Amino acid sequence: MHLHRIDYMRGMCHVFALAAQRHTGWEMMAAMVNEGAKGETFRGYGDIVHVFLVDPDGERFDVLGKGETPEDYEEVLESQTGKTAWMIDIDEAGIAELVRMGWLREYDEGDLARAMDDSMEVLQDEEYEIGEAAAP
Repeated sequence: MHLHRIDYMRGMCHVFALAAQRHTGWEMMAAMVNEGAKGETFRGYGDIVHVFLVDPDGERFDVLGKGETPEDYEEVLESQTGKTAWMIDIDEAGIAELVRMGWLREYDEGDLARAMDDSMEVLQDEEYEIGEAAAP
């Protein structure tokens, strides 16, 4: 598959987040929604609606660039979906587990390489100062 930027807003946000994290080392989070109470982790219950990073200012970073804080993003999601929303910390191993479980779409090294380029462009557009890439 050859990813285009729109794909990062249509089910492949985790690939963009993984790539951007390799550039930055920033915390990665998954946004969850559910009809009922907040769960503890994705292994509990809830639907994953977005994967993103948290920048040094504490704001959401994804293919659209800098966004609101994770707390404010919860409110946005609850308003948009009518469901309870919460954020969980996630790492590359968690992403891999979710892909294996079929909760996130599969990707390959070519997709990740393209996302590395795309994420660097967005980081530069947002004028973040990025040093050496973090180790995968």
